[in-house]
Amino acid sequence: MSVRRAEARRQQGSIPLKFLEVPRRWRLWVLALLVALLTVDCGARTGPLEPCEIPLEKDRPVVMLLLEHGLGMSLPGRCNSGPFSSSRWDAIVESMNLALPALDDALVLGAYVYPVPGPDPMGLGVDYEYLCQVDPGAVVPARANNTTSVLAAINGAGRPAGSQPVYEALRLARRALDAPALNGRSKFIVIANFGASNCNGAISRAACDCPFEEWMCFADVRGRSYGCDDTARVVDLIGGFRRESIDTLVMGLSCPDPALARYIRNLDAMAIAGGRPRPDGPYRFYLSTDPEGFRTGLEEALLPLAYCRLQVRGDLRPGEDAVLVDDDDQQTRADPTRRDGWDWTDRAAGKLEVFGPACRSIAQRRRALRMLTTRSRCSP
Repeated sequence: MSVRRAEARRQQGSIPLKFLEVPRRWRLWVLALLVALLTVDCGARTGPLEPCEIPLEKDRPVVMLLLEHGLGMSLPGRCNSGPFSSSRWDAIVESMNLALPALDDALVLGAYVYPVPGPDPMGLGVDYEYLCQVDPGAVVPARANNTTSVLAAINGAGRPAGSQPVYEALRLARRALDAPALNGRSKFIVIANFGASNCNGAISRAACDCPFEEWMCFADVRGRSYGCDDTARVVDLIGGFRRESIDTLVMGLSCPDPALARYIRNLDAMAIAGGRPRPDGPYRFYLSTDPEGFRTGLEEALLPLAYCRLQVRGDLRPGEDAVLVDDDDQQTRADPTRRDGWDWTDRAAGKLEVFGPACRSIAQRRRALRMLTTRSRCSP
């Protein structure tokens, strides 16, 4: 074949001129290589590149509600209000009854109201050990669709009484999360308290951080230190839960008053140790003293757990090209930094979470999510 004829055929698109310039003995190998490359390319192009939807379902994490019912909860709920306004316990009861039913299908709920009801402390000669009791038998075990049982325990708690055995109540809540039926689930504790943890009778006088006059911290009938601030021990315990991948969210019922600054600091320290501090605002805990504030704080704490933690159905594990789309067609993209987007929390198990402003938007609007991907295949 002459060069002129080859050039004419090249222009017609049959054989590239450069191919004809390859020595004859190498042409077969080059041709085989071209065929292999074309086969790989065509195989890639025939893959399912159209957008495909990957089913998601709510993770339904376990949440143990730990509610302080000591004498301090009988104080007026709304800060700076008069003595005849509703109490802080009233705020808890009203808000729980309004907020929890809507979350019944999104969370696996349990609860414990502490301490065991007892007489009000009246100064010297009081048996503070009795005022600091907790009761394992009163714990409402965490179960799916459990709102009715949780609200029955809250509504039936009666008048606030007793002290603040926060440490022992947290230990009870932690033990309740070890139930075999809860294995494999994400677990959280939400504690509503005054920030005045006490009831540690082992603190010496030299080590006692007393919020009151010293005699009041040792007013127990046997002179034990049940009135000393026990927050350091509580913070250590919550930090231990965090290392077990159990986060603690803190709802504080102390007013932001200079006279109560100690309790505000205690609540902040607990919230930070728990691993889920409030993302914005002047406090790291959820400030909740009146019904409106408590319900807002409760929803700010619980809605992200209900709507931003998801489980992929099936064996698909798409890459970072996948986007989450809600019912309003708003998209949330992957963000490995976890500042504002979704990321895998356990890819092998198909668990993911939405973080930052993206989560807050989804939670506030209570939107369901679906996953769409264009570069990952729609089959394993």
